[in-house]
Amino acid sequence: MIMDIKRIIKESMGVGDTHDSMVIYYDDVDLWQPQDSYNQFLFFGGVSELPKSNTTKIVLVSNKTNDTIPLDGSMVKISKGRGGKADRLRVIITNQNRAQVESVIPREFTFDKIINDRSVWGKGKPWIWKVSKEITKAIEEVYKDKDYGVGHGWGPNPGVEGGMTGVLDFEVAGGSEHWSIVNFFNTNPVVRKILIKEFEKYLEREKKILDFNIDEFVNFIWFEKNNLFSPLSGVLKELVKANHMTWGFGRSNEDAASKYLKSIFKDGYTVSDGGQPGTIADVLSGVDLIVTQEKTGKQITYQAKPLDQWMNSPKGGILIKSSELKKYDPKSVSWYIFGPNKSNVGENVKGQFLIFKNNGERPMNSTTMYFKDKPFGKK
Repeated sequence: MIMDIKRIIKESMGVGDTHDSMVIYYDDVDLWQPQDSYNQFLFFGGVSELPKSNTTKIVLVSNKTNDTIPLDGSMVKISKGRGGKADRLRVIITNQNRAQVESVIPREFTFDKIINDRSVWGKGKPWIWKVSKEITKAIEEVYKDKDYGVGHGWGPNPGVEGGMTGVLDFEVAGGSEHWSIVNFFNTNPVVRKILIKEFEKYLEREKKILDFNIDEFVNFIWFEKNNLFSPLSGVLKELVKANHMTWGFGRSNEDAASKYLKSIFKDGYTVSDGGQPGTIADVLSGVDLIVTQEKTGKQITYQAKPLDQWMNSPKGGILIKSSELKKYDPKSVSWYIFGPNKSNVGENVKGQFLIFKNNGERPMNSTTMYFKDKPFGKK
């Protein structure tokens, strides 16, 4: 009976009854997203047989539903089982085969789950760079034509040494004379979340399956770039407002830290910003504030972060709760300064500033950092 079903499937799918074509049954299918890759894979388990090396056409058939998936033989690989587990078949999801496999993809990448998933949006993850690159490319395509839209320019940040190229004189970022807040869209997590929500709305309008796919999201950013980023876009207004707000939090934190450092370093010292927005130094160094000894020219550099909470660690040292924490090279950033955060302040941090020497510590996660040594000036 099975052989009759195989023959019917082969005939209906245009697969000849030859040695280079196969019909393979499977029991279950799993979706896998490696953390170091933006590719997605399907694994088919409980297979009736394994494809031969010269198989050019394969039809996968579900034992539960009899649903069929016709695939080119080169797309189907054997994944060897480990620890006594059976071999499975592995299929990478691509733009070429997504239509064939769409119906069997487990709905694990729902929008509610993916939007805050740090396993894919954490620092250094491939999806971050893929989306950031596409946002940058899309914004350049929209804004480099100065006749498109209203009241903006495109070019190097004028009057700034090491100035980058970007959007000018439109929704200017705090602390800059010309550099637009739009230039920060590519790295802002709040902006990314708004874009993901817009992608979900797009899928709803198009009556497509509401499941997040990174390649489709990137394509959406590019093809919908004018609706998302043009100066007259309603979505752009929302993005600008969100980025100005988070940028303002950062600027207010730096201003408060600057005022505090000026109260410590008085005569003979100057406190200045580390880098104007829109410069290479601002992006790469992580330096927010610089204290310069006027007589010698010696400089001390600081990274300023909000102080949400601090506590003594059971193993000694101090645990700091903050936001968007990163590791910085001690050759660039000498000290961390944590100061009051208006939006989320623990009872024991009100009005406090804590300064720690940067010994190359790596944050435990984006909101928690451990320092072995006591903060500067504390016994």
